[in-house]
Amino acid sequence: MATSKTYKRNDTDPPIVITCLDGLSAMNLTNATSAKFLMGTIDAAGVSAVKVNQPMSFDADRSTGKVSYAWAPTDLDTAATYKAEVQVTWNTGKKQTFPSDSYLEVNVIADVGD
Repeated sequence: MATSKTYKRNDTDPPIVITCLDGLSAMNLTNATSAKFLMGTIDAAGVSAVKVNQPMSFDADRSTGKVSYAWAPTDLDTAATYKAEVQVTWNTGKKQTFPSDSYLEVNVIADVGD
């Protein structure tokens, strides 16, 4: 999984595409029932302020481990560095978060105009 992605403030395209990994290999998501994109900030005390908590789309070939999320207009409206993760729910009802040992970093940088 890439460790960081950068977007300009107020952009809504392109969607974010994330590959869920099991070590260095793509996770087969065939038995997943849903995936959720979570993005926000985490303060020094470990308290989260969630900005995005929305469903993701699976790649047509779920064995690729790829999921995507199309940005809503307010998702990237504030320049900041956010932490992000994907929460997958399996057909057993159990949940698994990717990446499991860190976060994806989403950098939203200021734009020159509106």
